[in-house]
Amino acid sequence: MNKRCTNSYCRKTFSTLNFDGHCPWCGKAYPQLAPAVNGTCRGAFIKLQATNGKRPMPLWIDLTEVLDHIRADRRLYAAKALHTQFQVRGYRADLRSVLNFCRALQDGKQPCTVWHKTGEIRDNLPVVKARDGG
Repeated sequence: MNKRCTNSYCRKTFSTLNFDGHCPWCGKAYPQLAPAVNGTCRGAFIKLQATNGKRPMPLWIDLTEVLDHIRADRRLYAAKALHTQFQVRGYRADLRSVLNFCRALQDGKQPCTVWHKTGEIRDNLPVVKARDGG
């Protein structure tokens, strides 16, 4: 099913097949359409900003699997899950940035939420890197 965003500045159409309850373009929440299990919203999401020097684009990343691996003390599996989440959303994440993100989550610190496009293309996907240098 396709949904058209109701934000006046967005109005873009997006698919609800891989839907996390937010517009992938502007980040507006649609809780009534969010995937539900027993009436509760499943998943832990984080809003990242992917910038290319002009304006930031919100990027919602599902951290459910990442957090499960971190709780089980499997940081490499968590990094792979996070890398996969970036791929699903059309980006190739820098490996060092992904590992630092997972390390920060494991240490209970705030991970970097501002990512920028490096201008590099790998596997036909733009590469993003954490703003703090990763």
